[in-house]
Amino acid sequence: MTTTTNPNAVEPPREDERVVAFTGRRRARHLARLLETRDMLARLYTERYCHDLDDAGQAFIQMTHVEEEIALLYPDVHGHLFPTWVSEIPDAVHEPGQFNPRCGICRAGHRSRTAA
Repeated sequence: MTTTTNPNAVEPPREDERVVAFTGRRRARHLARLLETRDMLARLYTERYCHDLDDAGQAFIQMTHVEEEIALLYPDVHGHLFPTWVSEIPDAVHEPGQFNPRCGICRAGHRSRTAA
């Protein structure tokens, strides 16, 4: 299956593409990976935003693409989780210049200063 830039349009497979049934455990595993990826990107975006890094917007866009994929393939799951996603405050959030031990960027900077 090939998706286009329109998430509601799905192109049929080409002859040179291998089609695998997307049911059962494979479908559940795919959902689990999408949810893990979405959470990882949300954390990455939060950390990069809190450190005012230029690529924070790119992480946010990638996260929204994963959310769109979840909405397309698993609309019930997306409908259930979306209110939580928009209302939760990640544990890595902090003001610029503050140290948060749950922020990977803060921890990396702290380790490099203590190692020197």
